[in-house]
Amino acid sequence: MKPEEQSRQLAENMKKWIEEKNGTDIKTILKKYGKASNATISDSSDHLYLEYKSKDSTYSSKNVSLSFKKQYDGKFVLTSGSAYGFETDVVKTTSEDSYKSTWTRSDVDSLKKGDSSTGEGGANLKDIIKKHGNPTEASATISNYGEGFKETLDLTYNSSDSDSSKENYVALEFIKAEDSDDYLLSYKYPNDN
Repeated sequence: MKPEEQSRQLAENMKKWIEEKNGTDIKTILKKYGKASNATISDSSDHLYLEYKSKDSTYSSKNVSLSFKKQYDGKFVLTSGSAYGFETDVVKTTSEDSYKSTWTRSDVDSLKKGDSSTGEGGANLKDIIKKHGNPTEASATISNYGEGFKETLDLTYNSSDSDSSKENYVALEFIKAEDSDDYLLSYKYPNDN
């Protein structure tokens, strides 16, 4: 299995494994996905960390990190993890060659950033796509560090063919709302601090 496909499958299955009642043991993951890119055991030998990394044809990094805790029977069971840099079907992208920025500095400044942990109160992804079109890049991250799953979406609008009144580069981060399919803005660049 190619490293990129291995990482994608790991990311897709991570959510299911962490939610399993008895946990998923490390042997199950190693048997299915093979040797990790990196493995570390804690000084106390009660935690084990695996990392699977790959680069796709565009050289963007895809990374799955898994954390296991040693159980009373000596088995290591998955307790948390994250998957970073994966393509998403939440939003389509457009090629950088065909994208021409519609963003003004005022547009970016007027975007309401929500809570940095939940996105609550932030601008809605759907409204931004409606006004500015599809981004040139989009990647998703899924994580769970013991407090439930958090899904984030990173978008980039990158235009090398814009007039001077438009922003050539805008980066946005959204967090999926807990009670809906909405993604809410939690970070923007350029920032209006």
